[in-house]
Amino acid sequence: MTVPPEEFKALVEYASSTENFVANKVNIIAGKDNSGVECWTIMAFQDIFEKGQRPHEIRAIHIILPKSSLAAEVDLSPAASAELKINSASYFKIINIDYETKKSTELTYLGKEGSIKYKWSTDPSQAEGNFGFTSIDNNNQPFKVNGYFHILNRGAHTI
Repeated sequence: MTVPPEEFKALVEYASSTENFVANKVNIIAGKDNSGVECWTIMAFQDIFEKGQRPHEIRAIHIILPKSSLAAEVDLSPAASAELKINSASYFKIINIDYETKKSTELTYLGKEGSIKYKWSTDPSQAEGNFGFTSIDNNNQPFKVNGYFHILNRGAHTI
């Protein structure tokens, strides 16, 4: 059996611009959400480089799914700040990274509503899905994140 290549891609659509999100790292972590339900947290990261240097911006999409479901099509509920909540998603940015002082600006855009259709392999060694959710930007304007993924469940790794 041939395993398709890993990818995690999305389009982030603001009111006046768009950003292509192409993950270069993913991590899947088992845990429990804020109500004690066992879940998977899928974390995709995109490092934005400037002229071959260290990343000067890191973008991330996090999706939290229940471990009990190997396949589903569900609505995404509003994400909870600093807490895991099943069937939710959020978008993040770390900008103005200063590696010497170890300071940066972290921006969190909690998902407000959306949907996801996903499927895990039975073992669950890999997952694939399509998702879309909305959030609110720094100007209090809604924006959309729509994407798809096919990733392997082997902890933190590059893709």
